[in-house]
Amino acid sequence: MNKMKKCWLVTFVVAFGFFAQGALAQERNQEFPRDVHGLWWQPADPGWATTVFDHETAMSSALLLYDHEGRPIWFFSPRLDCARETPRDILVGCFGAMYRVTGPWFGEPTFRPDLVRAEAVGEWSGGWAAPLFGGVGPDSRRTLYILYTINGTTIRMGGGTPMLVQVIDRDAPLLYLDTSHSGLWGNPNERGWGVGLFQQGNKLTATLFIHGRDGQPRWYVVNATAPEFFDVTVGPPFNRLFEGEVFETRGHPWGVVTTEQYSARRVGSASLRYGATAADGASLRYSIDGVEVSKTIFRLR
Repeated sequence: MNKMKKCWLVTFVVAFGFFAQGALAQERNQEFPRDVHGLWWQPADPGWATTVFDHETAMSSALLLYDHEGRPIWFFSPRLDCARETPRDILVGCFGAMYRVTGPWFGEPTFRPDLVRAEAVGEWSGGWAAPLFGGVGPDSRRTLYILYTINGTTIRMGGGTPMLVQVIDRDAPLLYLDTSHSGLWGNPNERGWGVGLFQQGNKLTATLFIHGRDGQPRWYVVNATAPEFFDVTVGPPFNRLFEGEVFETRGHPWGVVTTEQYSARRVGSASLRYGATAADGASLRYSIDGVEVSKTIFRLR
């Protein structure tokens, strides 16, 4: 199973125009601070976000924005190089090439790998500030400033409005996201798309990185809860079921400064059941505007 998932890492990032052999050859990075992994948003300008995934040997990120018509569009950075000259609990900085990926419509009955294309569009760069409190848990004060370039246009987030990590379950203790269940997931046999899973306590947020009928990258958000309560202090929530709704959001085009608010539309429902162990993957079902999809997905390590 580990060999399968590592092979999928190669094919997944090759679909984004990136060769990951060097990343796979590295030993697991024990030093990278775990509280930078998650879904990051900007309270001053909600509706868009960036994800940061910990693959144990590398980091990656997906940027969730809106195109010139206000439709959701995502860009992917398959490998972030992170500077570690300073102590890890003081400042963290990462950067990496960013790609726009087109591919087959998510509702195709048979996956079409021949339709997957990747185009280099620019770079993702981010810096986290504020240390962990005593090094014993995530610090809600840690903030993220990002700078990204798309097709020659550079957008710098500043003006005293940093990004904050999204708290998934406000009723749960402020813990690190469990990386056995949170991270970038996908199907080993289908490259070019993925699912960001962020599970905390008895709630789960998922970001679907898929493609529309026109082959363009589109993202959707799933908000789900576990029907059965689980004591988060006991251990990893294996074999748990989460059920919820799927939303499509619309917002202002990236790079445009405006006071216009984003809108959200419920487009369907979703469920996700984790396997009995971390190696068993998860069963994902979702519907978007009447189109039903069922996938088995695995965490990309």
